[in-house]
Amino acid sequence: MRDCDAVRFSVARDSGSHLSLWVVFETAHRPTGHSTLDYQISARQWTSSHPNERIQKMADCYVQSYLSRKHVTDNSELAPPLQLHPKAADVIPDQKETNVTR
Repeated sequence: MRDCDAVRFSVARDSGSHLSLWVVFETAHRPTGHSTLDYQISARQWTSSHPNERIQKMADCYVQSYLSRKHVTDNSELAPPLQLHPKAADVIPDQKETNVTR
């Protein structure tokens, strides 16, 4: 059984060399707990981590995504286009071919 329905991450502080994350746990759309995690950017390692491996993996993914977006923004470049799985491309129509009437 799960302890919560959702886990939300946000950057509490970004000093350039260190990230502090807020982690909020929700059940039935209400906060049921919180935590903070710390990540050393230059060393690419956690200085404090979450004891639950699943939550820690989600935090890893969040930090990786945050840093990649930050790098793109800092370099004033556009993010590369999302590469869909070949089968997903068959299901999702090309936006140019879709006519939307409002």
